[in-house]
Amino acid sequence: MEQYIIKNVEALWPKINTTYHFDSKAGRSVTCDATADGAEYSIQFRMDNATAKDLYFAMSEVYQANRKDKWAEKLEFKRCVQKSNHC
Repeated sequence: MEQYIIKNVEALWPKINTTYHFDSKAGRSVTCDATADGAEYSIQFRMDNATAKDLYFAMSEVYQANRKDKWAEKLEFKRCVQKSNHC
């Protein structure tokens, strides 16, 4: 496996110790079983545009090289321009 190091990136709101889902009654993410509806691990990153582009292209190359037939044709890019604490 090839290694790719990202520099000058800030990790935000990591939820990687267990799975979480958004609870609308509580108004926040809560821990849940991995098989629960909406269960996910998540983390957001803050980086400049040049770093984001380089990372996306590196990820796209690996995705295409390992893509299975049932996967989407290309890696989805979701850009978040942060105006508050969350996107």
